[in-house]
Amino acid sequence: MIAVRRRFTGQFITILALLLLWHFFSPWELSIQRRNELLNTNIDTTTFSVGAAPSNPAGASQDTGQKRDDIERKLGDSERAFLELVGGQSTPSSLAHGDAVKSIYNIRTREDWLDLIESQDDHGLLALTKITQRYIYEKQHPSECGTQRYLILNKFPGDDAFGLGAIVQRISDYLSVAIQTNSILLYATDVSPGEHFISEDRTGWCGRSLDCVFQELSNCTSKAQHGLSSNTQSIFSDGQLDLDVEAFLRKHKYPIPLVFEEALKKIQPDITGEMLKYWWRAQASAYIMRFNHDTSRRLKQFRLGEDTKQLGIQWDVNGDPNQVDVPFPLPEGTISMHVRHGDKGLNLLDIYNLLRYFG
Repeated sequence: MIAVRRRFTGQFITILALLLLWHFFSPWELSIQRRNELLNTNIDTTTFSVGAAPSNPAGASQDTGQKRDDIERKLGDSERAFLELVGGQSTPSSLAHGDAVKSIYNIRTREDWLDLIESQDDHGLLALTKITQRYIYEKQHPSECGTQRYLILNKFPGDDAFGLGAIVQRISDYLSVAIQTNSILLYATDVSPGEHFISEDRTGWCGRSLDCVFQELSNCTSKAQHGLSSNTQSIFSDGQLDLDVEAFLRKHKYPIPLVFEEALKKIQPDITGEMLKYWWRAQASAYIMRFNHDTSRRLKQFRLGEDTKQLGIQWDVNGDPNQVDVPFPLPEGTISMHVRHGDKGLNLLDIYNLLRYFG
């Protein structure tokens, strides 16, 4: 009994001692003396409480070197002008179906894509597609390039393992940032996103960027496109905008420019965040992946060339498959379905033909 009392008494004294220590010495304070080496006589001493923000004596400004991870949400004149176009009368297609399809294979200039989009029936497009594509185009193609701010995009980490869809999706995030910061998005020229899709012996004005396959992102260029460090994902050409783009994108995983969000809510107030995400991805991808003349010409060769004639499968009344020529253009109302003939993550050599796939 005496031993138990002694053990209890010892535990009680230990707990009491800890409580007294906490009462008299918490919260602990850490004093940090910062010496101003430029002044020989003055010593600037600042006291910080652990877990508290540092004080700022005499109202002195402090430059921590940290960048913002958010963009001010506001609408300018061009955004308000865009919103005034929302709800306008829809227009029918100005081209017959066959002519509209054929025009895809005859792209020559930047304006051809806008003409193609604007010639379509509004009811066959996502909401606001025509005015959105023109808005992005005009943002990326100013009449004067010298005074513009540019957002330069470098190759992504692990880029070589990405498929084209993943690359374009990431580029669309940076296009959103460019629009929201009144900047023009450009690819870095030394190492560009998706360069592994371009032949290493490729020479010419486009280097190994996606501009070799698609229309240029912009009619402008910048000296800032050259000489980016491999550790730099993106930079603003003027160095004046204190935005950490990568931190912003981590915070806002599916960014959509405010002007488009407001426009969509204007016509569909109950639109969900998920719908906004996919709408923006579709619009951004449509802009980024506008075929240039060489790509358009090569696609036409693959589609109609004798050595690359496209064959389809048609099942007869007995359920037997037969190969048939695919008509050009496909009949109106045709439904397209992408068939992935293999899994690039497992074995690129094990490619299934269409008959085996359906079998």
